[in-house]
Amino acid sequence: HYDHLGYGGKGSMRPNDTGIHNGADDNASGTAAVLVAAKKLQDTMKTVKDHRRIVVALFSAEEVGLGGSGYLVEHLPVPLAGIKAMVNLDMVGAMKDDKVVALGSESAPQWQPLLDRLGPELKLTVAAGGDGYGPSDQTSFYARQIPVLHFFTGTHERYHTPDDDADAVNFVGAAKVAELTAQVGASLARGEVSPTYARGAAAPAMERDSR
Repeated sequence: HYDHLGYGGKGSMRPNDTGIHNGADDNASGTAAVLVAAKKLQDTMKTVKDHRRIVVALFSAEEVGLGGSGYLVEHLPVPLAGIKAMVNLDMVGAMKDDKVVALGSESAPQWQPLLDRLGPELKLTVAAGGDGYGPSDQTSFYARQIPVLHFFTGTHERYHTPDDDADAVNFVGAAKVAELTAQVGASLARGEVSPTYARGAAAPAMERDSR
């Protein structure tokens, strides 16, 4: 998602401070990483004659309740039954010690073996777990029985404040998440992985971001 909080107010961790909330990590980092991953996928799949379609989407209205992704799943450009998986990038600009969290890995049993393989290849520690419900756009897809992953590099004291600016972003780490995303996308597109939906026990978290 590329929306954020504007001048703050409701949703801000400092609601009484009037100041532009630029959202460099939340979620300009994810937006940029999606574009980098998309370019990598475009280059990779040029030589693959027969592959699954890749749809790249950027959402608005995430901060007010997953509005953009909720709209998209109701107005999909491709048949719902043909969607094999959704990979979401939300807050990938605060990587520490080469660690990335893969939320939603329990939404399909095929995710863990894939992440176990790609992590060491990319020299990343991938902490995986959780069903597909959570305070980001993957929830809209998981609620429609689509396996999901949400890559995330952790929260911080700048979260939802005017201090979330570009000078604090770990650009090298975000680039590593983009590479991981491209590798996951390529495995899906080539048909090497076909995730099968696994139902979670939790209820969907559709309201305000709770990270």
